[in-house]
Amino acid sequence: MPNIGEKKTYFACGIVFSLVLVVIASEQTNAYTYQQANADKYSISSLFIALFSDGTALIEQDIVVNPVLANTAVALYGKTVDGLNVMDYKGKSIGYQSGQQQGEVVINSSGVSNARLSYETPDLVNKQGRTWTFSFNSTSGFSLKLPTNSTIIDLGKQFPASVTQIGEQGLLTFHPGHIQISYVIGYLGTEAQSNASIESATIAIKDARNRYPGIMMADAQNFLQQALISKANKKYSDAEKYSTASNNLIINVTRGYIASQNAIEGGQLQVRKAAEIGHDTTAATALLSEAENEFSRGHYNLVKGLADKAVISIQNDASYSFPIYAVIGGIAVATSTVVVIALRKKIFRGRSRVEVEYDSNLSGLLSDISSGSHPPAKPSLSLPASPEPKPEQVDQQVSSEDKTILVRIVKQIIAEKPHLRPEDQDVLMFLAEKDGAAFESELRSKFLLPKTTIWRLVKRLEREGLIEIRKAGGQNLIKLRS
Repeated sequence: MPNIGEKKTYFACGIVFSLVLVVIASEQTNAYTYQQANADKYSISSLFIALFSDGTALIEQDIVVNPVLANTAVALYGKTVDGLNVMDYKGKSIGYQSGQQQGEVVINSSGVSNARLSYETPDLVNKQGRTWTFSFNSTSGFSLKLPTNSTIIDLGKQFPASVTQIGEQGLLTFHPGHIQISYVIGYLGTEAQSNASIESATIAIKDARNRYPGIMMADAQNFLQQALISKANKKYSDAEKYSTASNNLIINVTRGYIASQNAIEGGQLQVRKAAEIGHDTTAATALLSEAENEFSRGHYNLVKGLADKAVISIQNDASYSFPIYAVIGGIAVATSTVVVIALRKKIFRGRSRVEVEYDSNLSGLLSDISSGSHPPAKPSLSLPASPEPKPEQVDQQVSSEDKTILVRIVKQIIAEKPHLRPEDQDVLMFLAEKDGAAFESELRSKFLLPKTTIWRLVKRLEREGLIEIRKAGGQNLIKLRS
């Protein structure tokens, strides 16, 4: 039972915590009142807030302004602001200067009807121990993206209009008003949460085995067993950690199983078609047999590479052979055949030059990482439908072994740069899983972030010397660097 001194200590801590929340709420109320007073000068058309795992909030504030006014004062959601960027909807920068009040910016609004303000602030989150509180007043509805691997423990008085959970990220939308959310980063560590996570993993393993015959779930089952042991020892955080790892592994293994199965079936179809027109499929059949053996062992990361090699071996055989019926016939037919073969060789040389040039462009995207360890992929014999490089074509050029090396390199980079944000680390791992390159639009879809937010993240990684940005088919291609 706590003594009187301990009670006084708890009481004093409670007072300090309450005062901090009052100060944050007061600052937000001032911004709220300021915006109401200036409603005739500008209005908010869209508001997006992304909370990072260090407590920083990134704000995307879209406003409608009066183009007749030479200048418009805009209140920011925080007094401490970093990386302020103001532009119109076409991406053109808009000039601005600091306002008379702290947390105010004056933009040059002459001839401007819409503007987007993007900035970061630490003023919206109060961090007390493991429990952090996001407090916010808004005159308009807004969307809130929670940090990766966060758990809400208190939604406050105003509940969100909608909640979407995508992977480890939560996206909430709110109506105007005062919002206060308490959350923790990482595992909650309660018995109830560990029970729920363990039950989810148990159901997922059972469902995977029922739907996918022969799927290898030994590693996922081992994680689940460790979770059960931790729970029995009342180590609920560890139980939640192991069961979450089991759930994540089940998802990855299932994806690998399906992709491997599709690769084998696609290779078998190509072999049957090649055999029907008289091509030698001995090498391809042997490679597919090896792929099936690896599939049965659960080595799904090796299957696609073997199946791809089988298809390539068929194409190579096809390029150096011609049907036997081409030599049947009289002198006239033979002469025609010679002409056809000559034309085929001429076309082949032209197509090969195009393909080699095309493949060299693609291999250049990954040369900084993989060229030192693996030989370049053989040029394909099929002419690409479009000169625009696509992620699927990149995937065909890089083997499963290359992908494993990329992931290992990225993990080493992350270990050497502990200052990188979790969001930055997630993007690097995503690029590694995409064979070293992905379009900016893919990053936006994956991480549910607006264009300007992703762009800031990408530029931050570029300054770190970890990625480079190239133009490909009118899009930004984000590529890992060594």
